[in-house]
Amino acid sequence: GNDHVQEDVIGLEPDKSEVHRAVERHLGKQIHHNEYVKGMIKDQHGRDVRLGRLIRDDNLRNQFANDNARAGSKRTSGHYMTIVRGTEVAGQANSQPNAQHPKGHSWGDQSCKNVDNGVNRSYLKHEIMHGTVVVRAHDHTGQEIYRATLQPHHNHEGQTAYGLDSEYGLTHPAFTAHAHDVALRLSGEYKLSHPEAAVFVKHEDVYNDNGERQMLHPGLKNTDLHAIVDSNPSAATMILAAKHHNVDDKLLDKAMEYPSARIHAAAASNPRASAQHLHKALDSANFSVQLAAAQNPNIRPEHVDKIIKNGDSELLEHIAKHPSMQRHHIDQIIDSKNQSNIYSIMNSRHINAEHLDKILKIGSQALKKQVAKHRRATPEHLDKLLDDANDLGVMEAAAGNRNASEATLMKALSKHGLPTVQQAAVTNENAPDSFLHHVLDHPSIASDVRVAAADNRSAGSSVLHRALVDHDPRVRMVAAEHPNATEEHLHKAMSDEDHRVRRSAVRNPNVTKSVLQKGLNDPHERVRISAENHPRYEELIGPHDAKI
Repeated sequence: GNDHVQEDVIGLEPDKSEVHRAVERHLGKQIHHNEYVKGMIKDQHGRDVRLGRLIRDDNLRNQFANDNARAGSKRTSGHYMTIVRGTEVAGQANSQPNAQHPKGHSWGDQSCKNVDNGVNRSYLKHEIMHGTVVVRAHDHTGQEIYRATLQPHHNHEGQTAYGLDSEYGLTHPAFTAHAHDVALRLSGEYKLSHPEAAVFVKHEDVYNDNGERQMLHPGLKNTDLHAIVDSNPSAATMILAAKHHNVDDKLLDKAMEYPSARIHAAAASNPRASAQHLHKALDSANFSVQLAAAQNPNIRPEHVDKIIKNGDSELLEHIAKHPSMQRHHIDQIIDSKNQSNIYSIMNSRHINAEHLDKILKIGSQALKKQVAKHRRATPEHLDKLLDDANDLGVMEAAAGNRNASEATLMKALSKHGLPTVQQAAVTNENAPDSFLHHVLDHPSIASDVRVAAADNRSAGSSVLHRALVDHDPRVRMVAAEHPNATEEHLHKAMSDEDHRVRRSAVRNPNVTKSVLQKGLNDPHERVRISAENHPRYEELIGPHDAKI
């Protein structure tokens, strides 16, 4: 059997406006879309406060008051959730699109429980049998872009509760929250009969992806958690309580005072941890506790200050994209000239062109390569890096950067003794057709570079027409197989004197009936065989006869 339920995503936020993000950076905390629209948020004591009153910058306060995004709808782009139990638990691990999954999955055939060859596919039978539930998010086209596995847990009284075991695909806070909400609804209300009965153990026959076998019932209130800890103040119980989503400050205080780094890390990882809890965790001598705090979504600018002072590059890497990492923090890290720390924050969304200027002045080859690949590198940066004869990797990265101008690409092309730099330029997905024409119009340019130009995924129609008359058959072959090739291009290729070009044309996914028929009647056997073996043969021509 198979159970299937479809729901709207609970609390899915639309994209945040620039003003929304600026307010988050100003306050050093994330603000939910609903809070931003209402202009009300909770303070550290749980009291409602007006958001506008907390903004100290007059200009930003005015922008906030006039932000059109605050009038936006809570509904967004048509995402929805499906919850399945039964045979579809196996179906979601299929590697290929099928009737239930016509668009396939964003995770392709990467699932370890892939029904064909997954190393853990043996668990599927037990998961169907024992009631494993899968929660999936779909985009507006219906494609599955996220999945979470909820595994059944049981207590000694035979009751069942569900906990989120794993997440794959495109993770988003709203998808995770929805999965937790499903687990809570499936588990039902829990009435404490005995503290020991609140501990649930994952079924022994289902896959234990997160490595945690025990959990407390998700429906417990904070008073229940206190009763459980008071009756059994063991380290194992404290860890479970410190991780629970209904834990309160008082119990987290107790957890942080307990002489155990594992308990401290559990408390520091909880989104309910206060600023004081996170400060205490970051002061810990245990790295796992510090890391748990650094990964907490509620860290503030003052916590970032402490992490920078600590100087650990791994911690910095975890907070690089957090809204609390502000511009002055980036400046501070760059000014320290600590290359490991700078490397760790290169992916921060707060880095700008001026920061990249400062990084280049440090002179590190490793950092130069990071700048050469950076999404905010300017053509001026890239031109400068193309003159760095000390490192071929830096030059290749600069030539391949999406921000390279046509002048920058021409500069890379002029590096005649460096074919890999030239190839990086001609394969740049933002290379304009005028540049690719220039490459193909100069026979003196190495054939491998011209082949790469014809193979550029963004090549337009005129580029492919030019490539199809190139003197090198390899250039013509690449053009004939190009995903942007039209029927006109393919017919042109089918008149080529070289059978390899014609064979490339009949292999193209865009092949039409007339092109395929030409291939079937081609004088060269290999062209005919390729036409007969085309995946769209039956769609375009009809059933193969017995001989074929």
